[in-house]
Parts: sequence; structure tokens; C-alpha cells
Amino acid sequence: MTSEVTTIWKDFHKDLKGFILNKTKNATDTDDILQEVFIKIIYHADKVNQAENLRQYLYGIVRNTVNDYFIKTKNCK
Repeated sequence: MTSEVTTIWKDFHKDLKGFILNKTKNATDTDDILQEVFIKIIYHADKVNQAENLRQYLYGIVRNTVNDYFIKTKNCK
């Protein structure tokens, strides 16, 4: 499992981080969200490994995590 996550990190983390930063406009929140994304990837490694289109699957995780972030920050105000 760790080798798959390491490979995903090497191949995708810069693009995913840029996508998140474009949405949040905050570097600290971006790092937190990216960490949460990779926690989800680790917990759901079996589903990630079965994805037909890995890039599409990862961006789906990112979009959902970013949406959760905005919902949480909206409810905290």
C-alpha cells in the first residue's frame, strides 16, 4: 500500500495542491486539505487501486474534500 501512495504522491501532489489552492486561496488551508485527501487515499486504498481513471478518481476526492472544507468554514461563522 505505501508504495502506491508514494507513487500517487510523486505523480499527483503538485497538481492536486495547485487545484486546491486555486479554490481556497489560502496556503495553510490548502496544505490541510491536501493532507486530508491523502488520509482518504490511504484509508480507501483498495477503491483507489480499482479506479479505472486514477486522475479522475483523485480529483473527485479533492472536490469532495474542498466542498466539505467550505461547508465546515461556512458553518463556523
